[in-house]
Amino acid sequence: MSLFLPFAGATKLMQPYFENVLQTLPLVTCIISDQFLHWTLESTMKFGIPRLGFNGMSIYASALSREAAVNGLLSTHESSDEPFALTSFPWIKLTRNDFDYPFNKRDPSGPLLDFLMETTIALWNSYGQLVSSFHELEPQFVRYAVKSSICI
Repeated sequence: MSLFLPFAGATKLMQPYFENVLQTLPLVTCIISDQFLHWTLESTMKFGIPRLGFNGMSIYASALSREAAVNGLLSTHESSDEPFALTSFPWIKLTRNDFDYPFNKRDPSGPLLDFLMETTIALWNSYGQLVSSFHELEPQFVRYAVKSSICI
């Protein structure tokens, strides 16, 4: 994982080649790309192709992460071990230590956070997002995700 950011950054070097291939393809109805390939949004917009971002995280994990971040729950407690209840899911209690770096820090910052923000902005500006879900197991989280536009 220590090489993830350099690897993800290096994938942007593929963009001109990706765009050259897009020009040679017959009718393309959409592009599905992993969320960390955020630069594909710029390419697909250039050619008027809808982009769908793929997020391998489950709806459950996506909903809990969004809920904690949107409501500022990750920065409200001094201790990273202090449990907090999620506003929309009060029966679920988490701590900052339940989250990966940099979100387990009270005031996250740094290159990884910057990269994650880039991918998030690209997802929000994409045509939609594909996520892993088992609706029968997590219907309340699917409803939350649709209501809060995590997925469409």
